[in-house]
Amino acid sequence: MRTPLKNVLRDHYEVAVIGGGINGAGIAEALAAAGYNVLLVERHDFGSGTTSRSTRLVHGGLRYLEHGEFGLVYESLRERAALLKLFPHLVKSIDLLLPLYEGGPYPRWKARAGLALYDLLALGRGLARHRSLSSQRSLAREPALEAAGLQGALLFSDGQVDMAERLAVECALSAGRRGADVVNHAEVVKLAQVNNGVLRLSIQDAITEDALEVGADVVINATGPWADSLLRRAGVEREPLIGGTRGSHIVVSAERLEVSNAIYAPAKSDGRPFFVLPWLDMFLIGTTDVRQTGDPDEARATAAETDYLLSEVNALLKSDISEADIVYTYSGVRPLPYEPQEMEGAITRRHFLVDHGADGLPGVYSLVGGKLTTYRSVGQKAVRLIQRRIGERWPANVESPTNGDGATPNSFRRQWGARAAEVHGRYCDRPELLERLCEHAPEPRATVVEAVREELATSLADVLLRRTSIGWRICGGDHVADEAASLMGRELGWNASRCHREVEGFRHEVERVRPGVPVRYSAAATSP
Repeated sequence: MRTPLKNVLRDHYEVAVIGGGINGAGIAEALAAAGYNVLLVERHDFGSGTTSRSTRLVHGGLRYLEHGEFGLVYESLRERAALLKLFPHLVKSIDLLLPLYEGGPYPRWKARAGLALYDLLALGRGLARHRSLSSQRSLAREPALEAAGLQGALLFSDGQVDMAERLAVECALSAGRRGADVVNHAEVVKLAQVNNGVLRLSIQDAITEDALEVGADVVINATGPWADSLLRRAGVEREPLIGGTRGSHIVVSAERLEVSNAIYAPAKSDGRPFFVLPWLDMFLIGTTDVRQTGDPDEARATAAETDYLLSEVNALLKSDISEADIVYTYSGVRPLPYEPQEMEGAITRRHFLVDHGADGLPGVYSLVGGKLTTYRSVGQKAVRLIQRRIGERWPANVESPTNGDGATPNSFRRQWGARAAEVHGRYCDRPELLERLCEHAPEPRATVVEAVREELATSLADVLLRRTSIGWRICGGDHVADEAASLMGRELGWNASRCHREVEGFRHEVERVRPGVPVRYSAAATSP
């Protein structure tokens, strides 16, 4: 259960990590596992920012080969294999069909050469090598494809994580089990250096409204597209670190888009690759690559972007989906390096840590870049940096959970993986908690109680959008919001008024993506 920060925080830490997305949580987990005294601070909830707005793929980055980023692809494929093994309840393999058309940007020989290199860099780690299909076999496998000009297709495998938010939560909790102090709904409102090189963080607890201060030897700014905002609060004046680009997605129902396969295809209008992915019994279509110049919190899919995605899907498939078919949209900002002269697609997707010693803040480092697939690699780079700066520590020993026996329900295995038997043991004598909360989602009611007791959930939105998939389902979770709030209220002592406020707060957060029809901005929209 999330307790007031004044009862949690120590006076001083060796490393403070600011930002609880997948990269910040991964850095904290890696440092805690290496034996360091770590604080992880997230201003909202773990995985609630860019992580929850990704395309939800654990992939090598096939398109990075076009830009010669072979090292990044190798690293990503290595990490893909590791995540498939470490999180089988969250990360799964997915077959993707790459259709090839006459006059398209990928001649058949070039596409086959690229995928052969992709297979080679994967070193046979777990997934099957790509296959080549004739036009007839391509249409047999995916009848929805436009047949005109189709020369064939290539079939290859990658990884998918339906709930990237849940992965971030699990990393944060793992850091806590290894000794880190892990706090959400707490914002670092000021960062400064005091005597003897000690860094001071002023933290505002959003739950209790308490203001606290802690010290740290090193601070890692892992706030992604908000990195420059934190540096400004620390008094740093420099050229921006982040030149983020917006990736927008649309989600449509499976009834309106009758597709049998996940598809990776170049857009006919500009050649940029996009995905059509089965996701939570719907289809996720994305993504765009547009400069985001405003507040990352305000990133939304514009009419130009949704029109672009709809047009490309309809050109690729025998479909006629329109804006009215969009269940919802979402947009995230990639924390790419500031390179104003580069084309969006050509900006490197590599990650690196920037030392702010030259900016007057020695001991402060900012993460630039970093994607979902490579978060563990980012964490290991942070460990090596800290080892060089303050020395090595004794690694923390944490007992690994076991898978339990066959008596553990599948719904618990899908939600908690290796911890399923342990969690099931806490609720097996309460049969009402073993049943589904929502008919559209597999998670049992026990997920609500467990989220409060053991997973630091403090709001209904935390539970329905980041501890479970319910809020992302086609129903939006609104019909079970009152029941879920009531379950939380029994654990946290909420009265009826507080439960009502939580439901309204959840609805307000969901309004960012629903009802899905994008705002048609009065200002001239940037093309995707």
